[in-house]
Order: sequence, then structure tokens, then C-alpha cells
Amino acid sequence: MREQKRVFNKLFKEEKTELSAQKVELALIDELQKQNDKFLKVLKSADNSWRDYQDYLTSADKPFKKMIADYKQLSDWYSKMSSEASKAERAARDLGVDIPFLSVLKRNINIANEILSTIASFDDPNTFQ
Repeated sequence: MREQKRVFNKLFKEEKTELSAQKVELALIDELQKQNDKFLKVLKSADNSWRDYQDYLTSADKPFKKMIADYKQLSDWYSKMSSEASKAERAARDLGVDIPFLSVLKRNINIANEILSTIASFDDPNTFQ
């Protein structure tokens, strides 16, 4: 009888241990699946984010090109008007006359210089792609 009890105890304990190990394995698989679901959400979010940013940069290219075209045009006018203002200032000084509009022109030249400096500081959106 003692032997039989020992055998039954052994059988049931081993079965219990085996089932317990299977429960642990199932729990690990379950947890791994849950973690993968969370990982997939983060992965999709990151994928969408870089695609949105890529689209943003692509759409930013059009106004950037216009800004560069305006920059070139303003740069040409800046050089021309700076030269003209200097000539007018020398002529006014030589003649001893005052040109009231010259102060407005100089202010516009200074504003143009600030705008040119600002535009020159921007990077082409294509460098980010």
C-alpha cells in the first residue's frame, strides 16, 4: 500500500509540475503576444510619423523654391539700390541738397539686408530627405 501511495503521489506531483510548466509557457507566449501588439502600435506610429514628415518636406519644397527665386531677385535689387543710394547720397552732398526720400530708401535697403540674411540661414528641405 505504501508503494502504491508513493507511486500515485509521484504521478500526480509530476503531472502537476508538468501542467505548471505548460501554464508558465502559455503565460510567456501570451505576454509576448501582448508585448508584440504594443510594439506593433509604436512601430506603425513611427512609420506614419516619418512618412508624414517626408510629405511635409516634399510639400515644403515648393515654397522653398519660390523663396530662393525671390531671394535672388531681392539680392539683385539690393545690390542695385545700395549702389544707387550711395551715388545719390554723394551727389546730394556735393550739391548741398537734401533728398528726403533717401532715408526711406536706406531703411528699405536695411530691411532687404535683414531679409536676405534670414533667407540665407535656411536649409534646403531636400537636405533633410
